[in-house]
Amino acid sequence: MVIIHILIEGKKSSAAKSNIHKNISWEQNGFTVTGNDGVGNRINQLSDPFGISIDHDQTIYVVDSENYRIMGWKLDVTSGKIVAGNGDYGNETNQLK
Repeated sequence: MVIIHILIEGKKSSAAKSNIHKNISWEQNGFTVTGNDGVGNRINQLSDPFGISIDHDQTIYVVDSENYRIMGWKLDVTSGKIVAGNGDYGNETNQLK
């Protein structure tokens, strides 16, 4: 089973509430892949995460809304990748708004 655990200083992450069934069961032993270094824009940080999606390959995607990017974590990796956006707000093909 894949687990994502997002820690946001002083507030609940909206990703923790997004489309996760109330009766879901989780593995007891997991590992943190992001959010353990506070809020920010580094690769291991998120700022106002919103929404979570898991594809057929069990890649986890989270919208990192205040960093204008979408982050992805493949199964069994400990660091994520930017899969969309470049961190800047805008209309260019490499930007999100």
